[in-house]
Amino acid sequence: MNFHLENNNNINTTNLIDNLANLGLKQLITSPTHTAGHTLNPIFSASSHVSFSHTTELPWTDHRCIHFSFQKPVSHHFTTKPPSRYWNRISTEQLISTLTQDLPPKIQDPSTAATYLHKWIEDCTNTLAPLKQSSNTHHRPKASWFTPDLQASKRDCRRLVRTWRLAPTESNHTALKTAIRKHHQLIRTTKRTYYKS
Repeated sequence: MNFHLENNNNINTTNLIDNLANLGLKQLITSPTHTAGHTLNPIFSASSHVSFSHTTELPWTDHRCIHFSFQKPVSHHFTTKPPSRYWNRISTEQLISTLTQDLPPKIQDPSTAATYLHKWIEDCTNTLAPLKQSSNTHHRPKASWFTPDLQASKRDCRRLVRTWRLAPTESNHTALKTAIRKHHQLIRTTKRTYYKS
């Protein structure tokens, strides 16, 4: 059976879309993806952050390039880097001195010898190259007046910049300029409200 997913009046189409929606899937494509044959390739996504943007023609094929927008909320939880050791800071003299000052004794029992050797190597390692916990210092603290609305506005401006770079049309340029103007106005209003309170 051939489903024409661009035809919302077709009962088979609406049934398929509804059934997939019950599974958490959404059909994203709303305009032709080919210039010949079956002109629409359906693409389904389970993420609410992905949306269809537009298609552009490609010179070497009858397929079009499909552009998507992806808006993922920014996480303010920054994971710390795993601890590391600075092995390259150990000099040859330090290494020889540490390894020879407390050599493991001769132990007959293999299990005891392995346990002692493991502890001895661990102590030498901690002496020569102790663990260093790196901190994420490159994340600047957020300004106290910077609100979630400003964050969403800034994200929208960046999305429009990407759209305009992909398709530098007059309409995209106008939409970008309008969004930037609104963003600057929102910054001024937010700052004024914050510092008055």
